[in-house]
Order: sequence, then C-alpha cells, then structure tokens
Amino acid sequence: KARGFRWLEARMSALEGLRRPLIHAIRHSLERQVEVSSGSDAPEGPPLSSHAEALLRRHRQAEDSDTREEALRSTWEIEHAFLALADDRPLAVLIEDVHLCRRDEIRTLAGLSASLRQRRVYLVLTWRTKDPEPSDPEDRTPSGFYDLVALEDLVRLELGPLPETAMQRLVEDAAGVPFVAREVLDRVITESEGVPLYAISLYEHLEAVGEVKRVGDAIRPGAFWRKEAP
Repeated sequence: KARGFRWLEARMSALEGLRRPLIHAIRHSLERQVEVSSGSDAPEGPPLSSHAEALLRRHRQAEDSDTREEALRSTWEIEHAFLALADDRPLAVLIEDVHLCRRDEIRTLAGLSASLRQRRVYLVLTWRTKDPEPSDPEDRTPSGFYDLVALEDLVRLELGPLPETAMQRLVEDAAGVPFVAREVLDRVITESEGVPLYAISLYEHLEAVGEVKRVGDAIRPGAFWRKEAP
C-alpha cells in the first residue's frame, strides 16, 4: 500500500472455496475506489480506469450474487478482472489459507500465476504446511501443496511460531505494561501456538471478559480467571 499498490484481500474457506471470496474482494475493491474518489477524503489513487469501470457496471447490473459469480467463472475472467484493477496502478492480491484449496483450485492459481507473470499483478498466497486436525496429532501436507511450490518464479517464505521471548514482548506491548504474570503468558502462548495476531486477540479477549486485570504496572489473573479455555 505504501508503494502505491492497489490492495485486494481474499480469505479461502472450505465452504466457499476460492472463487467466491475472490469475487467479493474484487467487488469490494471496485466499490471502495468509487467511494473514495467521489468523497471528500483524499483519494487512495487515480480514478478507476475505463476497464475497471466497465467491470463494476457489469457487476452492478447482475441481478443476484449467483449471476455475479457466473460472470467470473473461468480463470480467464478472473485474470481479466485483475488486469482491469491493475490498469491504472499495480495490484497486489493476497489470498489467505490456500491450504484449503481443492486440486482444481490449485490449478486455477497456477494458471493465474503463469498468465500474470509479466503483468502488474503481484500474487501473495498464504498456506499452512502443518495443519493437523484436533483428533489427529500427525502433521498433514495440504492437498496440492507440492503443485504450488513447484510454480516457476515462486518466492517462498516459511514462517514458524514466534519464540517465547518474542511472544512475551508482544503480549507486554499489547497490554502496555512492563510485566505480565507467568500464568497469563503461558496461556496466551499455548493457546495461540505462537501466532502473533491470534495472541494479541486472545489477550484482548481475556482482558475484556475480566479474566486478567491490571495491578499497577502489571497484568495478573483476574476474578474470572480460568487456567484453560473451556
């Protein structure tokens, strides 16, 4: 965003698959640009290009969400939507939780990656390589993972859980205090599994429901403290 990219975000789910979140994200990006450009706030970037405006009109004219999805059924049509959004400035597309993709959706992503390689569209994909189900202690490689990592020109960054010392600093910063009780830290670190955003959200929840309390410059268990989540 700081470098002038238009930013589009879509989160995969096992229920909605890949296409529906992408359609919603494309529509939101188009509508948002129209709102900002026509409002009193400083615009985020240039007005929509003629290609993007035509795409937005087509979506607005669709009678229902099923009709809108029909208009972006093929990989080529999704690619065309990305190119329309990138017509006036570079586009970055973040697609999260790609490990939930079916194999045909993996092929869609591979096709998009290949066709957009020389365009002003930057694809960022996130997926978990270790996502065991609660009843299964074994790590499972997501379906299609090796198809993804085999993509040409893919830059892969592998992230692991934050170490305990970093998690401690993260929670202390979120709380705005120099000391967080050991039992509070242990619970946040264990339940968040070292995921920073989840750790912050979990701490904020614990404070909001009274499970932790502020005592001077410290965070300690509160009146409603439970050692483990229900």
